[in-house]
Amino acid sequence: MEAKEVVSDSIKKPIPSIKESKCDPLTFEYQASPGGIDSNLLILLHGLGDTHKPFLTLGKKLQGDLPQTAILSLRGGHAIPFMEQSAWGYWDVWDNLGEDISNPNPTVFLDAFQRLIEYLIRPVEQGGCGWPSSSIHILGYTHGATAAIEGVIAFTRKHASDQTAKIKEISNEENTTTQPTGSYPIELGSLVSVCGDFLSHPTFSPALSIPTLAISINQPQATFKKAFSNVQSITFPSSNSQPRMPQSEQEWRTIMIFWSKVLRNRGKWELDGNLYTISPNK
Repeated sequence: MEAKEVVSDSIKKPIPSIKESKCDPLTFEYQASPGGIDSNLLILLHGLGDTHKPFLTLGKKLQGDLPQTAILSLRGGHAIPFMEQSAWGYWDVWDNLGEDISNPNPTVFLDAFQRLIEYLIRPVEQGGCGWPSSSIHILGYTHGATAAIEGVIAFTRKHASDQTAKIKEISNEENTTTQPTGSYPIELGSLVSVCGDFLSHPTFSPALSIPTLAISINQPQATFKKAFSNVQSITFPSSNSQPRMPQSEQEWRTIMIFWSKVLRNRGKWELDGNLYTISPNK
């Protein structure tokens, strides 16, 4: 039998820097895990016309029930006009006359979101925060859920495209015909969409395997199963069919059960570097 030590990431992650992340025009606030062990990072995206502040408060409350979880509440970079209070979106949805934009352009957001995730997963010695991509979890609400969906898809597919390009380059140099694996080299830990929708129509293949909880009002959305292969769809009742956040203990329990299957909870042996995998000798 062969014993191999499980190499774990650092217990305490650096506090993310807005400047170093280069995620402008986005901004965020961060709250480390209250227990001092940063094993999971939950990124929260607010609804249209809101700010990151209420979701930071929500995240701090969730930390009481989630294991070893840090919170990053992400504010959109586009100010919403014609509103008295501070109101933000992740891209423009209305023009200067207050009319709906028929084809919103999320490119600025997608580029900034990818820069942020790249910074979070970059090794600490290279100026990043050292988060494993699989330890980063996303929750978005309405407009923020759409941003989360599109951001996760764009990030994952970009890495797949980069890997394919590298494989082709190596194949050309070595005069071989190595093919891509057909899976995605880097995926985030999970996605929770609360009343979100797609801006783009998912026509790519294969579907993303990131665990996904798709919450909708009154009836589920079939589009999620075209984009995500590991998706759980649930509905919340609403008398007026308007989107809403989870309200009852039972509705939150559904999300907590989903998170319980994907969040890490590192024990003392792993934290002390005394965890090994055992495999037969080759």
